Amino acid sequence: MSVLEFSDGRKLFPVNVPSKEELVTMQGIIQTLIRALNSNTSALINKEVSSLLQNFCSHDEMKSWILCDAGVVELLLQEVSSSEKFPDDKKEMKGELEKKIPVSYIKAVLVILDTILSTNNGQKYILLGRKRKSSSKSGLSGIINSPAHEVMSLVLRLLRNKQTSSDMKRLAISVCCNLLASPVGIHMCAQHPLIESVIEHLKNKSKSVSTERKLEEIESRASMSLHLSVPQSLPLLTTLLLSYKGFFLLAREGVLPLALTQVLPEMARKGTLNAKILASVCCSPEGCSVVASLKVLQPFWDILCHVAKGQELMQQPPTEEEKEEAIEAAEAPLLALTATYQGTQLIFSEQGLLTPISESLYSTSEMLTQMHTIALRLLGSATSVLDSVAFLQASFGYQEELLAQQHHLRCGEGDSVIVDENSILRNHILVKSYLMGGGSERWLPPLAVEEMSTPSIPPLFTHYPPPRDYIPEKPIRSMHKKQNEVWRFLTDTRHGLHDVGWLNHCRKAVRAVLLSGEHIKVW
Repeated sequence: MSVLEFSDGRKLFPVNVPSKEELVTMQGIIQTLIRALNSNTSALINKEVSSLLQNFCSHDEMKSWILCDAGVVELLLQEVSSSEKFPDDKKEMKGELEKKIPVSYIKAVLVILDTILSTNNGQKYILLGRKRKSSSKSGLSGIINSPAHEVMSLVLRLLRNKQTSSDMKRLAISVCCNLLASPVGIHMCAQHPLIESVIEHLKNKSKSVSTERKLEEIESRASMSLHLSVPQSLPLLTTLLLSYKGFFLLAREGVLPLALTQVLPEMARKGTLNAKILASVCCSPEGCSVVASLKVLQPFWDILCHVAKGQELMQQPPTEEEKEEAIEAAEAPLLALTATYQGTQLIFSEQGLLTPISESLYSTSEMLTQMHTIALRLLGSATSVLDSVAFLQASFGYQEELLAQQHHLRCGEGDSVIVDENSILRNHILVKSYLMGGGSERWLPPLAVEEMSTPSIPPLFTHYPPPRDYIPEKPIRSMHKKQNEVWRFLTDTRHGLHDVGWLNHCRKAVRAVLLSGEHIKVW
């Protein structure tokens, strides 16, 4: 395997060995290792082979494809999915059964599958499969079925078994999460019994579940339920929440609030609550409502305040670069929320961050601070959505407040406004929220001073409407070019042409132009 680590080493194969009738191939070497694994010789061999293959293809697309091409996935699943060797729902993985299918072997299979699924090629292969030619040296010709459902079934049977160790559950859930991480994966596996079992498990954990269930009903479902603690189920729930299909599946089954209640506080505690998960959660009003009730946004604002005001609890003060990185990391989730209408409603609500943002945005004492700049950036992101523009103006009248701040920063008695980072941001927001349309209908000023050059400094204003400089002039097309039939007809002012038969004459002119292949002039 050390030779196969390098591309030049792989070029040596196939090799002709005098003592063997057939050529020695890379696929043959890998299959020999898998056969040693499948023979269940010892726990030491199982561990060594799995570690060897894990180190070989970990996060390496080409090496992962070599394992897939050698039929590693199919060989492992054929062995571990055997009903005679694998424990069913009512058996335990110990005693005589453990002699047939050792725990070390199942763990080795999960490690190899998890390593393969950590690459794009591995995900694609397990999800979509591949039809092999009859001459395939892997000995698996004609296999076209996707192994994904077999992998999911393996994970399901492990999670239903009471004797499965926590370490093995963690590996099984990691395999499942890697499989569901892509849009293709969640689409293919959304209807698998494992997903149904996860949702049922979530419902059973809910406080709303009636305690008056019949005893026989509980016993009948006991063998089919998952044996998972809340921390063990969090990675799987997080993966479902990060995909739109998984998110709406949880919402349709009525367990979305419970899933969010379990996942978000734990992520906030670990510091892993990021922009991606918040943007996914807040794409629906129900998700926004849960986020508001959990109060997971306040810590981001607290971090921004501590860093911006230099209140870091560190012996050595951070550098400017470290300070900017900390602000960007805490600001990113809030900016992701303000990019949607539902997220903007959440941020600018009493349950969200309305009070601290309003103080930083409108207080005169905060106008020269970094927190004022951060509040302006959040407002600028929110005003990129038309619905949010109307909501914010109707609720808070922010345009009048920003115009008043620009008026406060005038130079002397004139209309010239002092140019700094915040006045440029305010100017951008005022133009963007007042003038609607695309690039040909309005000109948006820069967001930062660094983006401005001296000749192109936009005129900062203190009252509406904005200056004409922000409305591009429409180019006047030349009328001296070759005139076509439609142009001549429309510019003809003689009596008769524009009377009763005007539409017929115009139709003939348009037909003549279309037949000639010319462009119809507009002005």
